[in-house]
Amino acid sequence: MDPVHDGAWNMAADELLLEQVWRREEAVLRLYRWIRPAWSLGRTQAYEGSVDETFCRSKGIDIVRRPTGGWALLHDRELTYALAAPSTEGAFAGSVLETYRKISGVLAGGLERLGAAVAVSSRDSRRPTGPLCFSATSAHEIVVSGGGSAGAKLVGSSQRRRRSAFLQHGSIPLEIDPELQAGAAGLAGAPEGLHPADLSGACGRRIGFDEAAAAVVDSFASHPGVWLFEGGWTEAERAEIERLRAERYMSVPWTRGRRRGGAIDPAWSTWT
Repeated sequence: MDPVHDGAWNMAADELLLEQVWRREEAVLRLYRWIRPAWSLGRTQAYEGSVDETFCRSKGIDIVRRPTGGWALLHDRELTYALAAPSTEGAFAGSVLETYRKISGVLAGGLERLGAAVAVSSRDSRRPTGPLCFSATSAHEIVVSGGGSAGAKLVGSSQRRRRSAFLQHGSIPLEIDPELQAGAAGLAGAPEGLHPADLSGACGRRIGFDEAAAAVVDSFASHPGVWLFEGGWTEAERAEIERLRAERYMSVPWTRGRRRGGAIDPAWSTWT
C-alpha cells in the first residue's frame, strides 16, 4: 500500500505499473488513497461538459486525466485499487471482459468479507446520460444486492491495454458526498442515481481505509494462482513517476485534451 499522494502522482504511478508489467510480465497490485479530492476524467472523455473548473478550484479539488478509459468520477474518501498484469498468461489473463469479470469476482469477495451484500452484474444497463462513471452499470460490475441501494454500482473501474499487458484501476467509495460530486461535474444539486451507494452504507457501519484494504488483500491472496509479496518503489521508479507527473498529469493542455488509442472502457466493451 502506498502513502497518500495527489491525483497526478497516483495516475503517473499507475501508468508506470503498466509499463513495468509489459516489460517484466509480473503482476502488481497497488492499493492507495488521495491526499485531497480529485476529479478524474477518462483518457478519451471530452473535457468540456465533464468538469466545473471554478467549483473544483473553490473546493480544492484536483483535476486529472486517467491513463485508462471510462467516465468521470470524484476520488475522495475511498480505497483505490490498481492491478497491472499480463493479459496472455497468469491468474487474470484473458480478454477485456474476461479480466474485468475475474477482477470483479475477487473484489466482491473482499467486500463480502466486510459484510457488504454485493453481486457482480450479469448484464448492461443504460449508457450514462451525463459525464459520470457511477450513473450507469454494465456487465461484470459490482453492485449492491440488498437494502435501499440494491442495484447501485459500488465499484467504478476502467482498463487500458498495451500489447500483452493491461492496467485496471478503480474506485471503491468508503463514504460519499453526492453534492460535492455533482458540483465537480457542473450539475445542479445531487441528481438521482449520481452515486447512491458507498461501502460504509452497504456494510451498515463505517469502514475505514485500512480495514477495506486488508479485506481486498486477503481476497486477492486467496485467489488461485496468486501469491502476494509486499514491495515498494525504487528510487529510479520514484524519479520516473515524478517525471510523468510533471510532464503529463500536471499538464493543463494534456488534461484538457483527449487521448486516442489503447484506452478501453470495459463498462461498454469498446475501444475509445
